[in-house]
Amino acid sequence: MLTILNNYSHGYVTIPVILACKKQGLFNKLGTETPIPFTILAKELKANDGYLRVALHMLESLNWVYKNHNDEYTLTPGSNIYQQIPRDIMKLMSYPMDKYFKQKKDIALKNGLNYQESVGIFRIRCLLNFLMACL
Repeated sequence: MLTILNNYSHGYVTIPVILACKKQGLFNKLGTETPIPFTILAKELKANDGYLRVALHMLESLNWVYKNHNDEYTLTPGSNIYQQIPRDIMKLMSYPMDKYFKQKKDIALKNGLNYQESVGIFRIRCLLNFLMACL
């Protein structure tokens, strides 16, 4: 049970970071086969060095990014899973769950149910747990 709760709490942080990296073009920049130095990456993305370093460290721990001994980064083959994260998954994080549980009416979690039905496409169980954390 503790593992499940830990995965959900990790997802609560991981999903917004992944979506921010996607929005800012990090995955596109790293999509080339040539490793990119951290300093160039930060400059081209106009990113805060500290926040970018934390995001890259998180992606490295997911095994989506590889960092070599020269502080250069590349994507790993498994990183393309980020494309399967629904763009509007963040709407679930602001869903009023307290009202959902308090009301006696049957309130449909339309977005949530659609996401639960679509999770069959995810090949990595860890990512599935991360997405479920948004509920």
